[in-house]
Amino acid sequence: MSSHHIVRDEQEPALLVAANRMLSKEGVGSLLEWSPTVVVLSPVLEAVLTWGIKIDVVVAHESEVEALKPILKPQSPVKLLAIPEEGDLLATGLIFLHQNKYPGVNVLANLHAQGVETFTTLQEFVGVMDIVTFSQGFKCWPAKGHRYSKWMPKGQELELLPINPDQRLRTQGFYPEFANERWDAPVRVTSETEGTAIIEATGPFWIYEKIE
Repeated sequence: MSSHHIVRDEQEPALLVAANRMLSKEGVGSLLEWSPTVVVLSPVLEAVLTWGIKIDVVVAHESEVEALKPILKPQSPVKLLAIPEEGDLLATGLIFLHQNKYPGVNVLANLHAQGVETFTTLQEFVGVMDIVTFSQGFKCWPAKGHRYSKWMPKGQELELLPINPDQRLRTQGFYPEFANERWDAPVRVTSETEGTAIIEATGPFWIYEKIE
């Protein structure tokens, strides 16, 4: 994977790597196309270094700092954010991006293995910045304003995950069809025909779309 350009643009979404092998080499390359700021969490640093890209920020626990310094020397200049052992690496990376006024971030995270804790941390930043997560062949993002509308080819499959319990779900252009029905668990829907399909809910929700 070739190194991305030196010029940075804070108007472009940053790339935050919290897990390895969430996307193909080509998929990661497409996220690097516009030279984003790259933030890496220490547990996956070794793997990311093999990608041959420039890393801008590393988030690590204080006990790791001395061991990381020689490893990161070829990446200079690189910012090392050190936090206490009990600190949340992912949250620290997101806070850094928010404080530096990045409008959005693409996150590589394993929402399956890292589970509820990772998802909860991401959810805390919804509304603060645009977040798109890539996890094991899925592209995941929160719907804005409890509504999602998009032109889709026939047979497009989405998985919908409510954030709060006891919501109501309404869909148009998908099967199965939901007509203001109670919704408190993930559901899978498929577009019926080529055209605009709509999802509406009484609360916030995430959308999972399978990608190649």
